Amino acid sequence: MPLRAWFVRHTEFLDFSDEDVKGLWTNNQIAIHSMTDSESLDPKAYGRGERTALARFVAFAEEGGFVWAQYRKHKEAKAGLVEPGTKIVIKDAVRTNGKPTRLKVLQMKQVKLIGIGAHKALRAAIPKRVAFSLWAKATKQLQSIVTGTTFDHAWTNLSPAQQEIVCSEFLRSHAVEVLPRLKWLSLPTGGTYPDVDICGLAADGKRLFAQVTYYEKTHPFLAKKVANLLKFKSETPHLLMFCRCDTIEIRDSVIYIPIEGMVFNWLQANPSYASECFSPS
Repeated sequence: MPLRAWFVRHTEFLDFSDEDVKGLWTNNQIAIHSMTDSESLDPKAYGRGERTALARFVAFAEEGGFVWAQYRKHKEAKAGLVEPGTKIVIKDAVRTNGKPTRLKVLQMKQVKLIGIGAHKALRAAIPKRVAFSLWAKATKQLQSIVTGTTFDHAWTNLSPAQQEIVCSEFLRSHAVEVLPRLKWLSLPTGGTYPDVDICGLAADGKRLFAQVTYYEKTHPFLAKKVANLLKFKSETPHLLMFCRCDTIEIRDSVIYIPIEGMVFNWLQANPSYASECFSPS
């Protein structure tokens, strides 16, 4: 089974001491903590929420994978490899109230220090409000960081947030006569407005709404996204669907734009911008 990417944070919300976090950082280790003080690695021995977290941690130890780890009092992060079959070690620790507790610990190898300004796209996309989780979308990036292999310039290697930004920049500077040109964004790209990834004002004064997806134009899921765009039809704006298609097509007021054949080609034709999008720093 190919190795996958995972995410772990050791923050102030976890009930063990700063000194214990310091030890994890120094020794290139990651850990999870349960309110139930037990050395058992059987998820059934724990409450519902703890059971899920421990089951994931045990599965991670067995299958191995790449991991992005964040630590309390450190602005830097660490990326490393947990080898398949790594043993979970039970480590004595101290709660923030001074009482004893236990951590379940895994050892990382091939660890790389991630500076505060490095890998901006990954930092922007880290899982929210979780202490430990699978982070499948980051697998290629973390593998590249940890193993030192080249990160290919490919559309699928951009995060969803990056893809939306690139599409908005394309709309600002393209030279395609049949497409509107974006003059201003009225909201940040991606998820700030229901059913729309890009919201702004075009150079001709009309509002502009766009969706960005990697679905093919013929995919059933795309029809739902188009239906969401058409909710804005009464405002007579520009309605754009960036997707996998061969050519620009206008259908029922929606302009379909090839995300790879046109937008990605435009990105590659602007090498300084492409380098910034794929840069590790």
